[in-house]
Amino acid sequence: MEASIDPQLVPQMTGSNSTASDGGLYGVSSVYVVFSTVLAVTLAALSFLSKGSSKSTPLPWVNRPSTFDVLRMGAKYRFLMGAGDMVKKGFEDFSDSPGFRMVADAGEIVMLDPKFAAELKNDHRVDFVKLFLRDFHEGIPGFDFTQQGARDAKILREVTKSQLTHHLSKITDSLSSECVASMQTIFTDNEAYHDLELRPALLDLISRISSKAFLGGDPLCQDEEWLKITTTYAGT
Repeated sequence: MEASIDPQLVPQMTGSNSTASDGGLYGVSSVYVVFSTVLAVTLAALSFLSKGSSKSTPLPWVNRPSTFDVLRMGAKYRFLMGAGDMVKKGFEDFSDSPGFRMVADAGEIVMLDPKFAAELKNDHRVDFVKLFLRDFHEGIPGFDFTQQGARDAKILREVTKSQLTHHLSKITDSLSSECVASMQTIFTDNEAYHDLELRPALLDLISRISSKAFLGGDPLCQDEEWLKITTTYAGT
């Protein structure tokens, strides 16, 4: 038994197959176009990030990020593992340069030759407080305690420079005595081996000495409730 096909249906059948084939090719082509576009945009963005911001200086690098270190994680790791040696190497290798650049844990920083310190001190464009507030997330709840000193930085600077520094000779003996008494209280005079938690011990010592220096008098620097407030506030 032979099957017969109406000749008039042949063009319609072939046309339908051709349309389906063209539609499939069009769909595949669209996927490739979208993928290529996304890939190009991603590569362009990564290239921009790897070059750094437009504010970057022409100073030489100490730990220059590699071409493929687009997020600078490798450079940050090298900084964390040897920041001190890195700074020393920068000043040794680039002694003829005003300074050098390095990728730190919080981003790109510039290290300048110490001879510029006096000039920068009086330059209003250089603002440590603004940098401090930015690095410690100003305005984000939970970071408030890190910004208390920065908000009152002018008062603290005046107290330290104009008053405390000029009267160091008057408080040196009392600070020394308080330090000895505090160390005896915290570390004890027990010569036998005993365990000691270093972090809370150092916080306690710093709290006692700073209270003596800035608040004066014995009541606060030896008041356990006050010491608890100062150490827990700074450590939480």
